[in-house]
Amino acid sequence: MVRFLPRMIGSLLGCLVLMAPELRGQELISLSPELILSGELFGKVAAIAVDRQGQILVADARAYQIVLFDAAGQARDTLGRRGEGPGEFQFPLHRLTYLPETDVLYALELFSSRLHAWRLSPEIEWLGTRPLTSSLTEAYRVEAIWAWGPDSLVLHVVERRRGRNAHNAEALQWYHWTLRQQTMLFSLRPAEAIRTEVSYTTLPFLARTLVDVRPGRGIAWLWSDSLIVHIYHPRGQRQYHRPFRISRRLPFTQAQWKQAVDRMRQLAPPMYKSLRYPRPQRNYWPYTDDLLLDDQGRVWLRLQPGPEATSRTVYLVVSEKGQRQLVLEGMVDLEVVQQGQAWGIRNIAEGIKEVVRYRLLFNSAEE
Repeated sequence: MVRFLPRMIGSLLGCLVLMAPELRGQELISLSPELILSGELFGKVAAIAVDRQGQILVADARAYQIVLFDAAGQARDTLGRRGEGPGEFQFPLHRLTYLPETDVLYALELFSSRLHAWRLSPEIEWLGTRPLTSSLTEAYRVEAIWAWGPDSLVLHVVERRRGRNAHNAEALQWYHWTLRQQTMLFSLRPAEAIRTEVSYTTLPFLARTLVDVRPGRGIAWLWSDSLIVHIYHPRGQRQYHRPFRISRRLPFTQAQWKQAVDRMRQLAPPMYKSLRYPRPQRNYWPYTDDLLLDDQGRVWLRLQPGPEATSRTVYLVVSEKGQRQLVLEGMVDLEVVQQGQAWGIRNIAEGIKEVVRYRLLFNSAEE
């Protein structure tokens, strides 16, 4: 199924009508990369992290290693390799997260949900490996990780609920590295994509819950059709909302839904052709498919302004004082925004990705 997804997504997005987002009085800012780490350097870029010195750590899922680059883009070292031993990876890497206070990097494996940790200075030191699930067959997986404090992380976990009305239950949990304990933080709204038995990667316009965590800033999440971000800080039990302003939104029609599903059935393997795909009650253009918090407390929201694939990526950035619209060249997934810079992964060809860095044209003082 995975190898069909790029073609399926492109075809699905091409069968509907484009609608650009309208923002109230917002200047459009276009950014080009100031640094590019070529896709030829990697087998497959899966995730990136940036340390307190501006060094870039890139998880290569195909090479089963993490490559450390200095701030100028020169390769300096590698962490891990494929194997069964200490600091070695049994499965491809899936996520990275870094904690500046302790200079510790955490890496999450795909499928196995094994968590690895290294201290990066004064010399690279492997700190250990922790299995976050008891087996590969249980209906429980760790979707994402975020370093929160010197000995704790936040986990985004997904549990498969079986039965006639099978669905996935999603939640955020604390993980204590030393004690190896997981405790519940709070549940997330069930993803509509899962309730209808449709992968949101296949039908990306299905509404779902997006999450990001930034130490010192809090935990952010939103139901992607609502465009209202909820931010929660566990220490002070604070919670507030931050809306994104878009003056015009168009609903996804039943006819558009049927066209997209029919097109998907033509491309899908036989096991997917007979499945029912009921349309969710709420779907609108533009919808959002990524959420990010930065070190200034701003919220970054990536928009899919319409159904057609384009050669650019649109982000809305909202702070306490206003909202901005950014346009990046190519299809970009931003991973880290801090100290006036933004790092992301850009798709340049089928299966080939490069790492890019942008210098922001605004800062907290300007806002």
